[in-house]
Amino acid sequence: FTMNYSTHFLLLVHVAVAASYSNILSQLQVCKRSDPNLNGCLRTAIQAALPLLKNGVPEISFPSMNPIKIEMVYINAEPPMDFDQVYSNIELHGHADSVITDVSTRIDEKNVIMAIKGECNTGTLSMGLEYKDAIVFGFDLSGKGRMEQIHHDYHFLIYIEGELKPKAKHLSIRNVTVDVDLKDFSITVDLYGNQQLSKTVSKVFTDNSALLYGAVRKEVEEIYGAAYGNLVKRLFAKIPIDELLPK
Repeated sequence: FTMNYSTHFLLLVHVAVAASYSNILSQLQVCKRSDPNLNGCLRTAIQAALPLLKNGVPEISFPSMNPIKIEMVYINAEPPMDFDQVYSNIELHGHADSVITDVSTRIDEKNVIMAIKGECNTGTLSMGLEYKDAIVFGFDLSGKGRMEQIHHDYHFLIYIEGELKPKAKHLSIRNVTVDVDLKDFSITVDLYGNQQLSKTVSKVFTDNSALLYGAVRKEVEEIYGAAYGNLVKRLFAKIPIDELLPK
């Protein structure tokens, strides 16, 4: 009796999960690889998917985009930022409200290459920081603290490289990079234990954000790349490529 009950219960769970999965797929716009207007279809499909994905989709193990969270990003010293940077407890807000402006794709027997262009009115990047021997614009920022950046009216390009492996059901994501064209942003720096320096640095950095971005662009784009890379890998690892992009 116990075995029959357990089997029956597991069967019900399996059916429920399958039904939830099918329900999610039915809400996604599917674009065929053979569609002569594939790029236009994908632009519409991605835009329509953002509200569905915004708060996460447990049925496909897709995390919330409100906010997008990353545990840690480590960035090696490289001019003009000549010190190692450790960012933790990273949160990106506002990205699910982006507008997708263009999509271009190249698909062959082995590869899927996709470039997604978009824009966002306001995106917030909040993160813990840890710097050592960190001199930026003449300020010594060495130590631990927290930083919040508010990115205004920026444009982005998400570049996705995937591989179609023989007999594999899922697209293997090789690389995800993000270019961020940012003209203006405000920044608040909280250096633990130094309120006066925090206040001064926040004002100077915000007043000179266009100049500052030239120095920190690599860091911003690496964090965006890590965030979107995780989302893209989660999505394609869960849903077979022939269900997302059938032939």
